[in-house]
Amino acid sequence: MCHVRRRFGFSIVELLVVIGIVSLLCALIMPAVQQARQKAWDVECRNNLKQVGLAFHQHHGVFGSLPSNGGYDPAQVVLDADGEPFTPTTLNTENGKLYQWGVGDPDSGPREQTGSWAYPLLPFLDQQNAHAKPAYDAVVPTYACRARRDAAATAPPPSDAFGEYEGGGHRWGRTDYTGNGFLIFNRPKLMRFANVRDGTSNTLLVGEKAFDPCVQSDGSFFWDEPFFLGGSAGSRRYGLRLLPDGPGLVFKQNWGSPHAGGVNFLLCDGSVQQVPFTIDWQEFDRLLTPAKGLAIEYGTPDGPNEPEDQ
Repeated sequence: MCHVRRRFGFSIVELLVVIGIVSLLCALIMPAVQQARQKAWDVECRNNLKQVGLAFHQHHGVFGSLPSNGGYDPAQVVLDADGEPFTPTTLNTENGKLYQWGVGDPDSGPREQTGSWAYPLLPFLDQQNAHAKPAYDAVVPTYACRARRDAAATAPPPSDAFGEYEGGGHRWGRTDYTGNGFLIFNRPKLMRFANVRDGTSNTLLVGEKAFDPCVQSDGSFFWDEPFFLGGSAGSRRYGLRLLPDGPGLVFKQNWGSPHAGGVNFLLCDGSVQQVPFTIDWQEFDRLLTPAKGLAIEYGTPDGPNEPEDQ
């Protein structure tokens, strides 16, 4: 009796059909997965700003004022990675100007503080060790919008197409959030919530900054200075444009985000809302200015008449 051995397996045609079905399922599922991930990151970003708002109110309760954006102090001594004195700087190749930055000082009060507003808030964000050390390479997840980039500390390149940078051989922590330049001024000027005469629920305090991934990358200080550094536009803005992240946008002084709906903002009352990219500039202006005035009444449409940030 002849026995026929059966062979089990796929033919080439069957295999191609299976591959096609799997590819089709992936094509259908992946956009939904990515959309869900983006929504989760948006929620996380808003929660970050909520935590920042609580820190602002705690700072105000302890010191009686909002923190400043810091600034350079020629008397401050900062050491590089080799223990030698240095000054963090940006040489802007567009205008040929050299900008010197202050560095967060744990022993300075609000009026004398040389670091940006994000530095004195560290103790109120359970980052006491980073504040006291101080740890320039501190990674603070609360300051990072993961829809844009992971929280990380990076060293600036010696130079790029936009400037030359001196970071002292340190790695520096970054922030995706920037303060409202009509409320957070460079040292020594301080503001209080009492100065917000339009109402704390009607005035923006902190928001996401405009971001060009072709420029603000690889540790560059160009309009993305670390939060330990004070006096820069990396942590203070007063422009009137809201722009989705992308190459070639007008990021200087403006606001932006990687979220589809708009830019997330913290208001002075501690609430968080998303402002759509399509908002009328005059309406956005009213949200920025704390005392019933257009931004042009503070200076120019690009910001107040005060020493240039960058």
